[in-house]
Amino acid sequence: MSKRLKKLAFSLLPLFTFIATPLIVASCVQTKTEQDQINEEVKKVRVTVDGIDQKTPSEITDDDLKISNYNSEKYVPEIVKKTIDGNKLIVTLKLKSKDGKVASVDYTVTLEGFKKSEASDLQEIIDRLDVSLASDIDKAATKPSEVTADKVLVKDPKDKLLGIDIEKELNADDEEGKLEVKITLIRGKKTVSKTFTINDFKKTPASDIDKAAKKVTFSYENADKLDAADITDLDKVAPSQLDASYSIAEKSFVNSTATKAEINGGYREIKFKLKKDSETSKEFTFKLKVRKSDKDVIVDQRESIKSAFTLVNSDKAKKALEAINGSTLYFDFKTNTIYDKPYNDSTRVAVFKLKDGKTLANSTTLLEKVIENVSDWKTSSNKVTLVKKEGKYSLKFSLGKYAFKDPDKLFDYKEIETEAMSFSFISKETLDAKVDEIKDKFDYENKTNTLAQDATEDKIKKPDIPAGMQLTISNFRKDATTNSISFDYTLSSTDESGSQIVSKQGTAQITGFKEDELGKEFQGVTAEYENASDIEASQSDANNVKLKKNGNDWSVENGTITKEIIHKYDELGKIVVKVTLKKDEKSVSKEFTIDGFKKKETNLKTIIDRLKVDTKLGIDKSTKKASEITGDDLDVSDPNNALGDIEVKKELTPKDAEGKLEVKITLTKDGKTESKTFELSGFKIGKSEEDMIKELREAAKKGELFKTLPEDMIKKIQEVWTKSSKKGKEPESLYLKNGTFQFGKNSNDAKHGPIVFEFKDNKFNTDEYRELIKKYMLFPKKERNRKALKIEKNDQGKFIVKLKIFTATSGEKYQEELVDDNLTSTWALN
Repeated sequence: MSKRLKKLAFSLLPLFTFIATPLIVASCVQTKTEQDQINEEVKKVRVTVDGIDQKTPSEITDDDLKISNYNSEKYVPEIVKKTIDGNKLIVTLKLKSKDGKVASVDYTVTLEGFKKSEASDLQEIIDRLDVSLASDIDKAATKPSEVTADKVLVKDPKDKLLGIDIEKELNADDEEGKLEVKITLIRGKKTVSKTFTINDFKKTPASDIDKAAKKVTFSYENADKLDAADITDLDKVAPSQLDASYSIAEKSFVNSTATKAEINGGYREIKFKLKKDSETSKEFTFKLKVRKSDKDVIVDQRESIKSAFTLVNSDKAKKALEAINGSTLYFDFKTNTIYDKPYNDSTRVAVFKLKDGKTLANSTTLLEKVIENVSDWKTSSNKVTLVKKEGKYSLKFSLGKYAFKDPDKLFDYKEIETEAMSFSFISKETLDAKVDEIKDKFDYENKTNTLAQDATEDKIKKPDIPAGMQLTISNFRKDATTNSISFDYTLSSTDESGSQIVSKQGTAQITGFKEDELGKEFQGVTAEYENASDIEASQSDANNVKLKKNGNDWSVENGTITKEIIHKYDELGKIVVKVTLKKDEKSVSKEFTIDGFKKKETNLKTIIDRLKVDTKLGIDKSTKKASEITGDDLDVSDPNNALGDIEVKKELTPKDAEGKLEVKITLTKDGKTESKTFELSGFKIGKSEEDMIKELREAAKKGELFKTLPEDMIKKIQEVWTKSSKKGKEPESLYLKNGTFQFGKNSNDAKHGPIVFEFKDNKFNTDEYRELIKKYMLFPKKERNRKALKIEKNDQGKFIVKLKIFTATSGEKYQEELVDDNLTSTWALN
C-alpha cells in the first residue's frame, strides 16, 4: 500500500477554464531528499487558461498559462516547451528551488477545451455535404465509368469550403449502375474522408472477362494465423479458382500498409485486373480474410510496450522478486501495475509499473502466454512471465484486447519480451561493500596536536561517499593508552518507496593522536587472575586481579592504580577489568579481558531474560510502520555476549494501529529451547486494511463518503450525457470506470475524465484509502462486475452513482456473500 497521501485526485476537462489536475501526492516520509520532494511537488501543479474557449492553442503564450497549487515559498515554475496536438495544448514544465540548486523532472499537462479551429470543423462539414452530378450528365444514358471527377459537384449548404482542398476518388460499377465517390477534405495536415453513392446510372452487362474476374479469389499461406499488418509479401498472394487461360495483371495491395479498418476488420484488400490474350478486365478488389486484430491495442503496442514498464525501484520490490518461486507475476489492469502475488493477496508487492508519461490503450490485457483459444483467456489473462538473467529483469507476455463477450475478445499470436531492467536504488549489498571500503579512510582534524582523551566526534574527517548514502556514527570511544579513538558506523539509503536500507555495522579506528605520557605507562602491562579455572566469573574479585609489566607487579611512581571488574561472563568464562591510573590530577583508563574461568552451563532462561531487542542502528522507527520491519532490521544482543553458539529465531507480529511490533525470540541449543516475546514501540501509526475498509463502509452507509463534484466537472458529465441521449431520451448508460474513475457513454468509452473528487472526511484523502476504494468499490447489483459504475439521474435531475464496498479480501471471484445488501450507498455527484 502506498504511503503517500493528500487528495484522491483525478481531473476533468471543463467547458471554459481547463484545470489539468494530475494525481496529487505528497511525501509523509520525513527522510525524503530534496530531489524527491521537488519531484513530488511538481506532480501537484495545476495549469489553467482564462477564457480558454475563446482561444486556439496556437494563440497561447507563456504569460497566458496560470500555474498554481505548488509551494511558492520554496519553488518557482519554468515552462520547458509547449506542443500543439490538434485542438490540444501540451505543456511541459518543471519546478526549480529558489536557490537554484535543485530542479524537478519535466512534467507534462494536457489542456483541452479551446475554441475549435477551422481544421477541427472538417468532420462537421463533410457530414453535411451535398454530392451531385453536373447538369449535363444524363444518368440514364451514362455508364458510371464514363463519369469524370470534374463532373462530380461538391457543395456545402453553409458555404464553408473556402480554403479547403477537395479530393475525389471514383469507384464505378457499370453492372449495377452506381458510382461511389470518396470525398476527402484537406486543410493543412488535417484530413477527413467520406464515401457517397450515386445510383440510377445506365447498367451495362458485365463482359465475360469481368465475370471471370469477379469469381477470382486469393489466398495467403497461414492467413488465418496472421493479422493484416503481417500480410506484406505480395508474391505470396496467390490466386485461386482461375482458369488456365487467364492471368493476373497489375496485382497490388489497395493500401501499401494495412489500415486500421483492415487490421480491426480482419482482412487485407487486394486490387487486380484479369487478362486473357489481348483483353484486360476492369480493376477489381478482393478482401483476403485474415486473423482479426486491433490496431491500437495489439499491433501498435507490440513495440511500444517493450519499453513501457519500469521496475518499482525499492528494496521491498527487489526482495519480492528474489523470493518468487516460479515465474508468474500478476497484472492489475486498473492501475497498470504488476505485482508479485494475485489481486486478492493483501501482502502483494508492486514490482513493475508504467513509466511516467506512458499509457496503455483502453482495454489492453496482458496474457501470460500466447493462447490458441478464447477458452484459455481466463487462466492466462492479467498475468505475465518474469525473466531473470544476469541481475536484470524482463517480462514476457502476449497482448490481448478485453471485451465483455468471449467471441469479441482478441489475442495476439506473438510473444513480447520487454527490455531488460535493473534496480538503481542503493542496495544493502552495495552499502555493505562501501562499509568495508571506507574502514581505513576516516581521519581527525589536527590529531597530532590533540590527545585522544580530548577528541570529539564532530571533528572526525569522514570519507567521501556516493550521493544517496548517509553515514551514522555511534559508540564513540577514546583510548589514551594507544593514542587512538574508535567508533562504530553504518551507511543507509532511501529507496523510491521511502523505505530505509541500512548496512551492516563497521568499526573504525583512528591512530596517531598526540602521545599521552600517562597513557604510555600502560605499554607492556598485562592482567592475570590467580586460579581462575577454579571459580566462575561471577565469583571473581578485583583484589585478585594481578597487573604485571616485564614480569613484575606493575606500579607507577606517585601514581594511584584502581581496578574494577565491569563485566562477568559466566557462560564464556571471562571477565573485563577496567584499570585506572591517576597521577598529577590526570587519569587514564584501559580495559583488560581475562579468560580461563570455569564456564557455567548455558541456561537459556537466564540468557533470554537479559536479552536486548531493538531496531538496528540507523533505522528511524518514526518513519516506518511495524509491518515494514523484517527480521534483518532487528538486533538481538546479550549483555554477557553468550549467544555465540546459540540458534536465535525471530517471529514478528506487527500492530500498525498501535505503532508497536511484537518480537518472539526463540533460543535453541543442544535440543533445548526457550522463548520470550518482546514489544517494541515508537513506530509510525498505521491501520490495517480491514479497519480501513470498515471506516469507508461506515461513511458510505451514512452517505458521508464523497464530496460532490465541482460545477465544471458536472457540466462536462452533462455534456456527454446530452450527446449520448437519443431523441430526447436519457442514455441507457453513462459509466464511471472503476479503477481510473474516468467516465463515458459506456465502459469502453470511459475516457472523458479523469475525474477529480475528494472524500468528505479529510482523513480518507490519502493514497491508502484511494487504492482501497478502487479495489473494493462495486456495482450495487452485480457483485462480479467491477468494470464500471453506472451514472444515473435521480428524481431531482441530479447525477448519482450507486455503489457498494467489498467486505473481504479473500477469493479471486467476487462472491455475493461478501457484500452486505444493506450497505448500498448513493454518491451524489452534484
